[in-house]
Amino acid sequence: MLTGISVDLLSRTSVCFCPLESRILAVQPVKALLNSTFATNNSHKNIHKRSTVYKGNRLSQQKLCSSTMTVNTGTKNVQVVPITFSVRKLGQDINLKENEGHVKVLHFVRHAEGTHNVAKEYSSMDNFDAVLTPFGKEQCSRLALETARLSGVDLLVTSPLTRCVETALLGFPTQVNLGVPFLAHESIRETVNYNCDRRKPIHEVAANFPEVDFSYCVEDSDMVWHHYQKTFGSQEEHAKHRESDDPVHIAARARDFFKWISGRPEKEVLVSTHSAFMHHLFNHAHSGYIENEGFDASLADIISPILEYGDDLSFENSMRDKWGNCELRSFQIIFNHSS
Repeated sequence: MLTGISVDLLSRTSVCFCPLESRILAVQPVKALLNSTFATNNSHKNIHKRSTVYKGNRLSQQKLCSSTMTVNTGTKNVQVVPITFSVRKLGQDINLKENEGHVKVLHFVRHAEGTHNVAKEYSSMDNFDAVLTPFGKEQCSRLALETARLSGVDLLVTSPLTRCVETALLGFPTQVNLGVPFLAHESIRETVNYNCDRRKPIHEVAANFPEVDFSYCVEDSDMVWHHYQKTFGSQEEHAKHRESDDPVHIAARARDFFKWISGRPEKEVLVSTHSAFMHHLFNHAHSGYIENEGFDASLADIISPILEYGDDLSFENSMRDKWGNCELRSFQIIFNHSS
């Protein structure tokens, strides 16, 4: 039985499937569909209203799991499937038969100290696409000593925001100098709430950092920010959370990133990303997350974690804890054929 929403990028139309029936309900333009699936209000308790399904020509709000959403992750429009990926601590034996899937090693780093981390003026245009502070660059020097020991890394990935690209260039010099492929990916950008979370047009960022391949950031302008600005208004009109009040969307782009990693040939990946994004990534739908993020409690049974940690509570707690600037954590991720 088909579920969710499939998007045809060539015809720019979307085919919506009912989660309870195997029949096509409607065909809608992608633009209209995306407008309907993003958050339309700032109420935590109404987050279930952000999932939608078409019935004929009428849009019906229903309480559905994330598998029924189609979202723009910044790289493409994707069908959200509620996959839960298995992660294990580095060094743990994982025995998989050849036909059961494959395992990769991921090293995640939170960017070094940015101007917005010091000033705490997240909405100020002075911190638009915030850059590293002098102390942040010093942090990267220490990080470089850690990453120099990661001899197996065969792919570098960064958020396209300036502070993450700077962190990767300064903090991963061994891999950069060896010519390890170095890509930017929109799906791991920071949660889009304030001016510090906005990014410059890709052609400007790419000109500043020619070492990085930005071809996976297909939109030159910041379409995610533009959406939330259209929905909520300017920073003066709405100074509160935007995408962080839409965690199902954050989960969708996190899953999109892992599926992309799964399909690539590299086995060990070093990633430069953001604290709020990783908070959602490592905590989504786990104990405490529902309550702390303001979900309607009735959603607890229908949203699924992005990651599961096995029975290792110590490992789980270490990955779900808050991230410091320039902190590195490593883990193994298991990709089976369904992921």
